[in-house]
Amino acid sequence: MEGGTMSEPIQELYLFGGGGHAMVVLDQLTKLHHQKDIKIVVLDSADFREGQKNWPDIKLITQIEFEKMSFLDSSTSFHIAVGENSLRLRLAEVAVSKGLNPFGIIAQTAMVSPRAKLGEGIFVGPFAHVGPGAIVGDFSIVNTLANLEHGSRMGNFSHLAPGACVCGNATIGEGSFVGANAVVKENAALGSWSTLGALGYLNYIHLGQNSTLIGAPARTLGEVSG
Repeated sequence: MEGGTMSEPIQELYLFGGGGHAMVVLDQLTKLHHQKDIKIVVLDSADFREGQKNWPDIKLITQIEFEKMSFLDSSTSFHIAVGENSLRLRLAEVAVSKGLNPFGIIAQTAMVSPRAKLGEGIFVGPFAHVGPGAIVGDFSIVNTLANLEHGSRMGNFSHLAPGACVCGNATIGEGSFVGANAVVKENAALGSWSTLGALGYLNYIHLGQNSTLIGAPARTLGEVSG
């Protein structure tokens, strides 16, 4: 994986996000690193208030303040701890444009095959699994207890929610989201920037983009209502 990884020492890390996913990410970071090396970039006033309550000892910076900053140290890194895929894309573009390095985080309890391919800035959560030959795209999330089986691939900025299971040789398109405890059958596919709802079961190749699928077997919302 290019860029930094959790096994490397942090010189300075900017963590974007002040919500629940950021709490999960920070839990993993602080197992191996000192909090003084981490700064949290909060996205709005609500996140700022929540951050002050949750992390009184960590420096908080607003997104507006961050966008005005200049960075001269080439070792400065960032991680986008935001679950929403489109927002993670926009924030990554801002951080990369400032010369910061993507930093990937893999929980100590995750099981990642040495034959998997991991992109930049990813998060693999507690007790998650990434199988041999699997591909995790840049800035993607394999959340707590999620499973990306052998030969399957996730596009950039995609997200497997807690407990989601992507079976062997399946494909998750760029920017797509697989909900909690949903299943993508082997050799099936979810199109780009689409959502498979919680507990859904996708057992075919879905090539549509910007779609929402629910149910078992999964159908688009238009098909369900019709």
